[in-house]
Amino acid sequence: IFTSTNYASGNSETLATTNRWSDASSDIIGEFISSRAVAEPKFGRVLNTLVLGINTWRYMRNHPQFVSYNQAGVRIQASKQQVMDLLEVEKILVGTATRTTSQEGAAADTYANIWGPDAALIYTPSSPGILVPTYGYTLVDEDADHIVDGWRNGDGATSDAIRVRHSFDQKVLANFGGYLWTNAGDAS
Repeated sequence: IFTSTNYASGNSETLATTNRWSDASSDIIGEFISSRAVAEPKFGRVLNTLVLGINTWRYMRNHPQFVSYNQAGVRIQASKQQVMDLLEVEKILVGTATRTTSQEGAAADTYANIWGPDAALIYTPSSPGILVPTYGYTLVDEDADHIVDGWRNGDGATSDAIRVRHSFDQKVLANFGGYLWTNAGDAS
């Protein structure tokens, strides 16, 4: 979803340093307005789902366009629902998975977010179907055998390991049904 070649020509942009959502002077709401003006006429539907990584989400919800202040002047970060309401989206999906980046056996483990600094605004239907337009689907092969293996994890171990395998593929079906911002947040 964060690969610019998976979007129609003109449906992606790389944000410069001062336009990144991590920069307090950037115009996130303006970015949404202009991206919708590009993508929605091509697709004929309102883009309704925002997909982004945890760090980009943290920058967004703490951006001056979304924060508020209580009566005591304390800064309050925006909730997911508040951001959804302001941006007129039905869903915000925040990727939180990490991976170990240190070498096996290293003195200390280091971790990095799998979801990078990008963000995508796409159309997803409330009920998927064969003739229902969408940016993309995860297609599951229902005819393939679902295999479940289980075993005791090592000699004298007190835990079990379980592996489940199944067949699926992610497909972009309408590359004009979305808009991608690369480098929306910092890479951290």
